[in-house]
Amino acid sequence: MSRSGDLSSGNPDPDLLLWRHDRWPTAVAADLLLYGTPRIVDALLVPAQAYLAGQGVANDHLTALPGGLEAVDRALATLLRPGDRVIVESPTYNGDLPLIAALGLVPVPVPVDEEGLRPEPFVAALRDAAGVLYRPRAQNPTGAALTSGRGNTLRAIIERFPSLLVIEEDHAGGIAGTDYHSVIPAGHPRWLHVASVSKWLAPDLRFALVCGDRESIQQVDQRRLLGGGWISRMTQLAVAAHLADPDLAADLARVRDEYGRRRRHVLDLLAERGLRGYGRTGLNVWIEVPDEAETVSRLARRGWQVAPGSRFAAPTPAIRVTVAALAVAQAQRFADDLLSATRGPGRVAD
Repeated sequence: MSRSGDLSSGNPDPDLLLWRHDRWPTAVAADLLLYGTPRIVDALLVPAQAYLAGQGVANDHLTALPGGLEAVDRALATLLRPGDRVIVESPTYNGDLPLIAALGLVPVPVPVDEEGLRPEPFVAALRDAAGVLYRPRAQNPTGAALTSGRGNTLRAIIERFPSLLVIEEDHAGGIAGTDYHSVIPAGHPRWLHVASVSKWLAPDLRFALVCGDRESIQQVDQRRLLGGGWISRMTQLAVAAHLADPDLAADLARVRDEYGRRRRHVLDLLAERGLRGYGRTGLNVWIEVPDEAETVSRLARRGWQVAPGSRFAAPTPAIRVTVAALAVAQAQRFADDLLSATRGPGRVAD
């Protein structure tokens, strides 16, 4: 576990990544390295579909793209047009708004609570929206996650909007800390599910499985072929070897439970000090503070780097704290320092 005071990165704990260097293919048949051969290798399809099915994701139509955010980028750029309005979570992942702006799209923020997108403002936003981008679990930055009930409610709403493009980015997958629930209605004509392996296998692989309706997958796949082409088949085979590991489910559960233990420990420490934190799932804890800039500054003077809520377009003052690699002793000290940092002027000796 890390001993660094940087709690702002959003990184997983390197010690909990499941990547094994001996799974990297040392030799590949020559025909796999040539132009014109299948872009998705057969060895990846079966374990990828089994992994997604194990998470509860429909996956009849499947492709692979270089990372979760690039998959979102490719999907938005291919399936929407400049000027289209896209529903995003509020607060939202800090990469979403710059990406949406760069594509000439218009973000429509919808508040989230601990169960995900709130239904009433979601309905209002749908009136002129062309798409919605959301995280079904391990929402970044708040750790929100859809419950079965909230998913059912939102799914019933979306059924009335068959032209809506629905993109869900499940970046934490099996280590998120809760089961997967979706807002996508059965048979919805425009949807994509992005399953990155970065948080549990290795960020540097830059790899995500993408499934969805046939037409959307074909369009995104063909557009990718015009630019970057295919995902390296060496990378595909390496990912396939990990997905096919008979111990994968047990390893994911072990990592999931450890991250959950760390989140709960920090949240318990905060509650003991009268501080309000959130983090049902994921690698981070979201903490409401009275003065965001002052809290970030005071924590920095104590050796802690945290992410300010304004980075995520938060409507109220807050900070995001990455607890993925926070040791128990560190957590105690951080909670004490945070309590001091959030007290009023004149009560803190900086």
